Amino acid sequence: EYFSSLSFVKSQLQQQFGFQAALMVPESRGTVKVSEKDVEKVEVNPNYLSSDSDERVLLDTFLKAREIANAPGLDHWRSFSISPAPWIGSPLDPNSTDGDRRQDKERILAHIRRFGSGYYHPCGTCGMGAVVDSNLEVIGVIGLRVADASVIPRIPRVPIAATAMMIGAKCADIIAQKDRTNPASKL
Repeated sequence: EYFSSLSFVKSQLQQQFGFQAALMVPESRGTVKVSEKDVEKVEVNPNYLSSDSDERVLLDTFLKAREIANAPGLDHWRSFSISPAPWIGSPLDPNSTDGDRRQDKERILAHIRRFGSGYYHPCGTCGMGAVVDSNLEVIGVIGLRVADASVIPRIPRVPIAATAMMIGAKCADIIAQKDRTNPASKL
């Protein structure tokens, strides 16, 4: 998940409104790597905006938000853009050239890359079916389970805290059920 902001101000921050564009189902995929020699060494690369499609969706969303923000009905609320800078947030002159429009899009993408951020809902690094089975056991590893958001195979469109808690509760139920059916089992 990734988002970027667009804000406008009237005067001295007395009147302000803004938009946030959120990429809820990104195509970009990050990685988590553990060193074979030193298991304490973990490399996390969220790889934000590595997909051209993700950049295109955010750019299109930004342009639509700018169009809405510059609608005549909002004239009494807006005099200039504060984020991004006015030359990016303001509408282009109707007589602008293709070069002007291309440069405008490049500036917007630079703004998104610099100031955009993740929603901090990472998941999917141990996706169910690929890394763990339906009992949350790591495939091919005896006695190891994963019971957190990393087993969610695709990024959900909602905050994942409740989902992660349900995964933990389900894992506890699975272990408790196994203990009842096989008292000698520890996992």
